[in-house]
Amino acid sequence: MRLNQRIGHVVLRMMVMSAMGLLLWACGSGGGGGGGGQPPQNPLTASFVPVTTNPGDNSVSMQQNIAESTVDTVALDVVANDVTRGKVFGVVFDLGFDPNHTNQVEFVRYTKGQFLETTSNQVAYLVEPQQNDPRVLVVGISQLAPDPGADGSGVSGVIVTLYFKALNLGDAVLTFKNLNLIDPSDQAINVTPYAGKIEVK
Repeated sequence: MRLNQRIGHVVLRMMVMSAMGLLLWACGSGGGGGGGGQPPQNPLTASFVPVTTNPGDNSVSMQQNIAESTVDTVALDVVANDVTRGKVFGVVFDLGFDPNHTNQVEFVRYTKGQFLETTSNQVAYLVEPQQNDPRVLVVGISQLAPDPGADGSGVSGVIVTLYFKALNLGDAVLTFKNLNLIDPSDQAINVTPYAGKIEVK
């Protein structure tokens, strides 16, 4: 395309945009009656429904952190429950949160849990959406050598807290994938995962 043709296209786009702006202004300022504009919509509310409220030992579950949640944002604690099969050095998992591609929620941030922090001053966190599928959250958390690992026997501890913001009405089903706890010898500790769903109303 020649330079003068490109300039002509730019000028034409500016004229169209200017005309649209005048039309919108006229529609917005015309007439005297009617209320002017749409009534405000009710805000979305988000809450979490766990698969179970009694996950049992040697499991990782999710539960809502009420104190950290707001009307439209739900804070979910990922909890290690009574891990008796070895000390925990690290945790890895993927978390699917939009299997139907309906955009009920979006991941917004995370905060550190205390479970691995109690025996370490140098815990590394990786919490971010998967590059080729942003509906899957990739989580990797680990102490650094020569940390001894956390003793989870007989206790429950928050590994990490994940925050999801409501976008659209409906249910967002959360699913753990590839979940493993890792001991200080880099061996997997088998646990049972329990997630749930976020309800947006």
